[in-house]
Amino acid sequence: MRIERAPWRATFPEDDPRASRRSVLLLGGLGAGAFLAGRVAGDTASAAPPAAAAHRGAGLPHPPAPPPPGTRAQEPFGSGALGNWGRSRHDASDAATDVAAAAGDGVHLLGDSIGARLLPVLRERFSPRPLSHDVWNGRPTAPALDRLADSAAAGRLAPTVLVVCGSNDVFDPWHLEEQIHRARAIVGQRRLVWVTPYVSRPSARSADMRNCAILGLALERAAADGTIELVRWFEFVARVAKDAEDYVEDGVHPTPRGAAALADLILATLG
Repeated sequence: MRIERAPWRATFPEDDPRASRRSVLLLGGLGAGAFLAGRVAGDTASAAPPAAAAHRGAGLPHPPAPPPPGTRAQEPFGSGALGNWGRSRHDASDAATDVAAAAGDGVHLLGDSIGARLLPVLRERFSPRPLSHDVWNGRPTAPALDRLADSAAAGRLAPTVLVVCGSNDVFDPWHLEEQIHRARAIVGQRRLVWVTPYVSRPSARSADMRNCAILGLALERAAADGTIELVRWFEFVARVAKDAEDYVEDGVHPTPRGAAALADLILATLG
C-alpha cells in the first residue's frame, strides 16, 4: 500500500484550554492511523490484541505493532537510528543528595539531554525542596529505567519521580507502553510524572511527528488508567506552533525560554 507524504502540523488556539487535552488524543488517532495504513518492509498482518479488562484507557487504541524483526519502518515512519549515546555526557546527583530527596518531600529527575537542560532551572525553582537527578544525553527510556531500578533497590529514590525521557525513543517508539508499566512497577506507590516528548527535527519532521504520535498514545493510555501523570510539553509546543522556535531549538531541545516554560508546566502539575 502506497503511503502519501503530507506535512502535518498541529496548531491550537492559545485561548482554548481544551486544546492541551485534545492534542495527545489527536496524536493517538494518528498512531492508530499508522497501525491501519502504515506498512513496514516485510510486514504481515497482525492479529488484534486480546481484549483487556475494563479500564479507563480501554477506549483508546493500542499503539501500532512494531516492524517485524530484522526490518525497518518505511518512510514516512522512519526517524533514523539512535547513535552511541553511551559515550554522551552523564550527570547524576551524589549519594547525600539522593538520601535527602528520598527522606523528605523530594523529587527525582530521570532524564535525557532535555532533562539536562531543564536541571538548572528546576534546581532554582525547587529550592529548598530536595532534587536528585540522573540525566544522560541521548539515552532512551529502557536503560534509564535500569538505573532507576538500582536507585529504588538502594532505597535512594524520592517520593516523586519526574521522567523526562522518550525523545530518544522516536527511533523505536513501539515499546514505550511496556516501559511505562515497568516504570510504575519500579517506583511502586511513589508519584510518577512523565513529560510528553516533542521531537520535530528539520531533517525528519514528518517521521518524528508520526513517531511522537505512537509515544503520545502510550502515555495517554497510561494516564487514563491512572498509571502516570502527564506534563504536557508536546501539547504546549503544538499550541505555540507559530513561535515554536522560541521554545525549542533544532526541533528537540528547549531554549532557555522553553526550559522556563517547561519548568512552569512541571510545577503546575506537581502542585
